[in-house]
Amino acid sequence: MASSSSLRTFNRLCWVLIFYTVLVIIWGAWVRISHSGNGCGNHWPLCEGVFIPSTENKKTLIEFFHRLTSGFYGIFVTGLFIASNRLFPRHTATRQVALATFVLMIFEALLGAALVLKGLVGENATIFRLAVMTFHQLNSLLLTGSTVALALVSLPQEKPETLHVSWKGLLKQKINWLLFILIPATGAWASLANTLFPSHNLQEGLIKDFTPHIPWILRLRVIHPLLALAIGIYLIYWFFNRSDSQRIFQRKSPQAAFLVGTLLSIAVLFGIMTLLSLSPIWMKLVHLTFAQIVWILIVRYVIISLLSTSRYST
Repeated sequence: MASSSSLRTFNRLCWVLIFYTVLVIIWGAWVRISHSGNGCGNHWPLCEGVFIPSTENKKTLIEFFHRLTSGFYGIFVTGLFIASNRLFPRHTATRQVALATFVLMIFEALLGAALVLKGLVGENATIFRLAVMTFHQLNSLLLTGSTVALALVSLPQEKPETLHVSWKGLLKQKINWLLFILIPATGAWASLANTLFPSHNLQEGLIKDFTPHIPWILRLRVIHPLLALAIGIYLIYWFFNRSDSQRIFQRKSPQAAFLVGTLLSIAVLFGIMTLLSLSPIWMKLVHLTFAQIVWILIVRYVIISLLSTSRYST
C-alpha cells in the first residue's frame, strides 16, 4: 500500500492538472480566434518541421506555445496514469478514471493533429472542419470532467480499495451533464461562424442570419444562443431545487448545487452580453472560461453524489 504522503502528492497534482487543463483549452481557443492554427504550417507535432521554429511571426509563436503546453500536458497526464497504477490497487475508481483521462488525452492530441494535417485551420469553412471541431470541443469537455473526477476519487482521506463509483448511477444522472454538453458543442459552431464571418454591428449580424443566400455555417450559429438559453434556464432551475444534504468524505457538501446554479446564471447572463456585444475577443475567452468552470462544478456535483458512501470507513 502506498504511503499517505505519496497519495497526498498524487491528489495535489490532480488538482493542478484541472487548472492546467483549462489553461490549455483557453489557449487553444485563442489559437482559433487569432487564425493561428496554421502558424506551424502543415507539420505536426513539430512546428515548421523543427523543434524550435522562428518566432518572428506572431501566428507561429501562438501556435508553437500551444504545441509546447499541450506536449507538457501529455507528459503530465501520462505520468499521473503511470503513478496511479503504482499507488492504487486494481479495479479501483482512481485507476479507472486515470485510464479514462489518459485515453481522452490521446484522442485530444489526435483531433488537434487532424485539424493541422488536414488543413482545417485558418479560413477553412468546410463541414469536415466543423465536424472535427465539434468532436474536439466535446472531447476537451470530457477530458476536463475526467480530471475533476480523478481529483475527487483520489482524495487521500479515503481507502482506495474501498472507493468505487456507481457507473449505473452516472447514467441515471445523464440528463444533467448531457444537456450541458450540447451547449459547448453548438458553441463550436457559433464560434467558427463568428471567426470566419464576423459582423460589425448587431443589426448586420441579424440581417446575415436571415438572408436567403448566406454561407451554410452562418445558419447554424443561431442554434447556440437559443439552445444555451433554454438548457441554461432548465439547469438553473434544476440545481436551485436540489438538496445538498448528502455527506462526502465525512463532511457535508458545501451547498454544491446552489453554487452550480449561481455560476450557471452568471454564465448565461454573460453569454447574452457577449452576443449583444458581437463577441469581442476578451469576452469570448471569458465566456469559455465560465463554461469550463460551470462544467467542473457540475462534474464535481455528479461525482460526489455517485461515490459509494456506503463503503466508506466511519
